[in-house]
Amino acid sequence: MVKFESETKELGKRIGNIAIGISAARGLGYVGLVLGFASGVDNVYEAYKVDGAGDCGQTITRKAGGFIGGIYGGGVGGAAMTSGVLLVLGVVGVTSTPVLAIAAIGSFVVDGAIGGIAGATASKWFVDEMYAWSS
Repeated sequence: MVKFESETKELGKRIGNIAIGISAARGLGYVGLVLGFASGVDNVYEAYKVDGAGDCGQTITRKAGGFIGGIYGGGVGGAAMTSGVLLVLGVVGVTSTPVLAIAAIGSFVVDGAIGGIAGATASKWFVDEMYAWSS
């Protein structure tokens, strides 16, 4: 019982450290959103500046669709894949709190990035297909 009591006393500290890591990962996600938005705005500006009479509408629609798809894909990818990683670790029998914390935070970041890239790519493809279909 002594070992259980000492682990229980440190549980709050461990949960606090996990919360700090997840908060940092969330901040990293916001930085990524700002950079993605700035990149899209720059591309739209360049499309108007260089090709004022051309396909500006398609460029704006493509960039906006990619940005929205990236947000959605990143959220879905981060949540769904992290649940799967933690489930697998639980089934395998890895019960160490630091291992679970590192796996959860790393999975949020990596799977959110993969989901964001996939969502943006799929949205841009969809917009391109809609423009090709309507032409």
